[in-house]
Formats: sequence, structure tokens, C-alpha cells
Amino acid sequence: MSETDFKTWTVPDSPLAVEYSPQVLDKIRLAAAFSGVEIGGVLFGDRGENLVRILTWRPMECQLSEPNKFALSKQLIDAKSDPELSVLHPVGWFVSQARGEIHLTEANLEIYAHFFPWSWQITLIVQPMRAAGANMGILARASDGSIKIGLLQLPAVAKKSNPAYNRIWLWAALLILAAITPAAFLWKPQAAPPASISFHIVDNGDTLQFAWDKNAGRVREATRGALDIRDGNSTVQVALDVPRLRAGAFPYARKSGDLQVLLTLFPAKGPPVQESARLLAASAGSEETAGLRRERDSLAAQVSSLQQSLRKETNRNQELQRKLRLLENKPPLKRARRANSNRRAK
Repeated sequence: MSETDFKTWTVPDSPLAVEYSPQVLDKIRLAAAFSGVEIGGVLFGDRGENLVRILTWRPMECQLSEPNKFALSKQLIDAKSDPELSVLHPVGWFVSQARGEIHLTEANLEIYAHFFPWSWQITLIVQPMRAAGANMGILARASDGSIKIGLLQLPAVAKKSNPAYNRIWLWAALLILAAITPAAFLWKPQAAPPASISFHIVDNGDTLQFAWDKNAGRVREATRGALDIRDGNSTVQVALDVPRLRAGAFPYARKSGDLQVLLTLFPAKGPPVQESARLLAASAGSEETAGLRRERDSLAAQVSSLQQSLRKETNRNQELQRKLRLLENKPPLKRARRANSNRRAK
């Protein structure tokens, strides 16, 4: 695929520009048109300064109405071992909408905020059957973190009413997708995957270490670096000079139990190099953990109270059963009454 096959899409009030291939967007719109239900997927591509390029996508492996955080996290992690995706970045995600104005639901916003929090990650909204007006939208973050939207109108995807016709085109579309997806990467040089810089997080309690291989060639070639840190709901960027990069680690005092970190290296020549890491754990001093501890203690007190009540009820039942057995072992009342009657008759 040549450079001329890409078009640029800008979002008002956002510094980010989005490059896309019409063929890739058509594949997404075609899949959404034939699904009959709301679908979603992860967008993969390249990124530079204030620029992302959409190269391919993968369907999302969870329900959009009730996002499964574990399943989506695993999908993003597994993408690193996919030969076609290992050199790409998750530049955002897409969701289809059947009707109405282009918008994000509360569940969609949760996916965008939790799994695609970086300033260069986008949301693509697709309305494949809409013939008039904008039928695609790209949401991007402005410099102040607010979400901005840009609209685009593409020819609506035609959908015939004949079921047999639809089935024929569905199978044809699946065959086309299977053939085109590998070909989308033929324009890239067939080079070996870049060597890893082994970026990871060392958990020492509340104080962490962001660590990387200081002897890696890409680290030695870098003239500067940056750490983009998302700690719970707060974000911070740390600049790394050459001495810090050569140290191979950076200490950080976390504020929450959900930490996402992106390490970017800037070489003297060539594109930036990036690796990310995530830590999900409870922080002893975090407000979130304190709330969970209070809830745990409250539940423990309730359980203790219920156990005491159960013991009292068990003891009461045992005492009643004991008295019942004593009554059952006594002579029948009728025999005693008959004996009394006989004595009075005499």
C-alpha cells in the first residue's frame, strides 16, 4: 500500500491528525453492516508526534453493553505476540451504531477511558447504513484532555432485502476480508521485529520501579525519552534525559492500584520506540483500598453477627429436641388416666 492510498482526517480543537486507508474503513463498515448488532473492534497502526495511522483492526472479544475488563485487557496483551500486530500500537477502537446521532454511551465512554487513555488514542464511531449526513465520527482528546469529535460522510453501505442475496454477499465479504487482511501489510518492509527494551514494572509496595534494559541498543541510541503515566484517574509525563535512560530504572510512588505506563524513546534518527506496561494491585495507602478495607470489615462484622445468631438458634433447637425426646420416653397419658379412673371406681 502506497502513501497516496492514505487520507488525513483532523478533529476540530484537537492537535491530533488521523491517517486512514479507505479500504480499511470500508472493511470495518462492511462488517458492521452485515452483523445486524452493535459491534466493536480494536484499531492498530503507527503513531508519531500528533499523528496516528490506522492500518488494521481486530474484533473486540467482549460484550459492549457490559465490557469485560479482563477479556479486553487479555486481548490487548495477546496482540503483542501476534506477528502482524507486534510492531503496531493499539491506536484506538471503534463501535458501530445503527441509528441516531453519533454519540458515545456510558459503557462506550468507560471502554475509551479505561483501555485507551493516551492522548493519541481515538474512538471511531461507524453508522454504515446511514445515507444522509455524517455517518462516521472520530473522537480524540484535546490538549486539555476534553473529548472532541470530527465528522465524516462516506457513501452508505448498500444492503439488499433478499435474504439469499445477503448470504451470498456475506460469504463474499468474509472471503474478501480474509484475502485483504494479510495484503494490507505488504507495503511495509519485511524486516525482523525490533528488539525489545524489556520495559516492566517492579512492585516494591507503594514505591515502584519502572525498569528497562539499559544495555539494549535502542536505549543506547536514544537521545531522550519520556514516561507517560496514568495512575488511577490522574496522568503525568516525566522527561528522561540520557543519564536517566542509562540508569535503566525510574522510581515512582503510586497513588492507586491501577497503573498504566508508556515508555517512549527518541533516537537521533528514525521513528520513536515505545513499550508499555500495566500494574493492577492494591495500594496500601490508596483511598480505593481504604474503602475496600472498610467494606471488608463491615462485611466481616455482619458475618460474625450472623454466626452468633446461628449458634443461638442451633442451641435452642437442640434444647427443644432434648425436651421432645424426654416427653416421648414418658408413659402415655392415656394409660395414666385409665389407672386413675380404675382407682376411683374401686
